[in-house]
Amino acid sequence: MLEANKTSHVKKQAKVIFRNPFLKDFSTVERVQFLNLCHKRSYQKGETVYSQHDPGTGLYFIENGQVELNVVVETNESKTSVESNSSITLSDSDHFGLFAIEYDYRRKSTATCLTNCELYGFFQADYEVLKKRHPKLACSFIEAVNDALFRRFDQVSAKLQEHTDAATAYRAQLVQPELLKT
Repeated sequence: MLEANKTSHVKKQAKVIFRNPFLKDFSTVERVQFLNLCHKRSYQKGETVYSQHDPGTGLYFIENGQVELNVVVETNESKTSVESNSSITLSDSDHFGLFAIEYDYRRKSTATCLTNCELYGFFQADYEVLKKRHPKLACSFIEAVNDALFRRFDQVSAKLQEHTDAATAYRAQLVQPELLKT
């Protein structure tokens, strides 16, 4: 029975590391080395993984379950959820909290479990261990984080251009963001 449970656990881990697009450029060995530094955490339905404005301390990979990321806009009068498209639902093999590693970045959303969840957490301290044990993998990891960061930057720039104009979008990207204030 114990062997069957271990086999099931390994299969679930394999699903996380082989289906996650963030890890796609890692070799099989690198994926296993990376996952060995992750910490499995269980969360109950309705439990908060982290809250908006918390310090970013780690990223999470979903083994099973669903997690909602929700952004709340704070005004002087009240706190309200932004329109419905600001809330997204993630599920098996997805990841979230990516920019918490190597960047002093506060959480932009609240992560809440919509179901009972099994997550793997990879935290700043784990990244420090990764740098010491597997420096090449640590470089690959940061390259993947930076690639994701710049892809999102491009998406945000394109969205900004849709709602303003090309000149404003380029000014925000390349010149001085404070020039956007009018």
